[in-house]
Amino acid sequence: MKEIEVKREEALRRFDNAMCAVETKRCLIQSDSFVFFKGNLITFSGEIRTIQPSPFGDEIEGSILAQDLLAVFKKFSDENLLISAGDGELLVSGEKRKAGVKMDQDILMPFKTVQRAKEYKPLRPELMDYLVQASLVCSKDESANWEMTHVHANAEFVDATDRHRYFRASLATGLDKPLLIQAKLVQVLSKFKLVEIDATTTEGWVHFRTAENFEISLIMNKSGYFKRTMLDNLLVLPDAKYVQLPENLEEILARAEIMSDKENQSVEITLKEGEVSVFSKKAFGWFRETQKVDYIGPDFSFSINPAFLRGMLKKTKEMLVNDFLAKVSVDGTHFVAALIKKVV
Repeated sequence: MKEIEVKREEALRRFDNAMCAVETKRCLIQSDSFVFFKGNLITFSGEIRTIQPSPFGDEIEGSILAQDLLAVFKKFSDENLLISAGDGELLVSGEKRKAGVKMDQDILMPFKTVQRAKEYKPLRPELMDYLVQASLVCSKDESANWEMTHVHANAEFVDATDRHRYFRASLATGLDKPLLIQAKLVQVLSKFKLVEIDATTTEGWVHFRTAENFEISLIMNKSGYFKRTMLDNLLVLPDAKYVQLPENLEEILARAEIMSDKENQSVEITLKEGEVSVFSKKAFGWFRETQKVDYIGPDFSFSINPAFLRGMLKKTKEMLVNDFLAKVSVDGTHFVAALIKKVV
């Protein structure tokens, strides 16, 4: 029984990365497991697949419940651990303790239904940033029309809408084909430093890769998105006028973020002559701040992601407003929000 020495922290880093495609409530066979196969560590949920070099090399093959193996490695304090395959289990040995984790030799996870990427090319960092920003505009209601829960990108821009808000960032994306990805999957990408993309060689999937050869593949929607003319019209505000947002709004937003739901970050901003009010809430609390400010303009309210608006406010304090919509634009990035109500 050959023993392999592994660095515990390095193995933990790879396990943590792989967990984004692990399901605690199994829907696919072995979707709750780490699969070690031909020198790779693989996880697959049906919507996300990860592949990376196995910390055990090609000496260990089999399927192990991800939560169990992760917990064992976290409980050991050794810098290095000895790993070996026993009778139906993986043996983990440190200086003072040992553990055995059940390992299934049969690899049944259907990860091969998704082809590997073939033509990676550099991923523009700004594309990744805008995909994540766009995902924050999408609806979290999975019963909503699918267009409202997906981020769209083509050769010219990245955009998203929940029908109450619309985000567009114009840039040369480098994409040869459009992307249409669930917002919740895009947000998974934000934890990784991705440097390459293949969006063309596998039908229905887009692949990303880090410099450390960690591959993450996301399922794509193959349907068409909203018509371009409709989206362009969202950026046109008839009979609108420019207003100057208060200078201290950025500071108030930073405080309001404390009570903004992490899963659905949004604050409500109300402006009326000489006054601004910012309101945020989450399941177990809320925050409201009202201040006298130097504001002259129409009375209106809108909702927006506070971190996104703070970033925009660093570049401009101007907002375009009519009776129905509010719009802020900076360097080819546009955000339009339907007004919540007219303040009377």
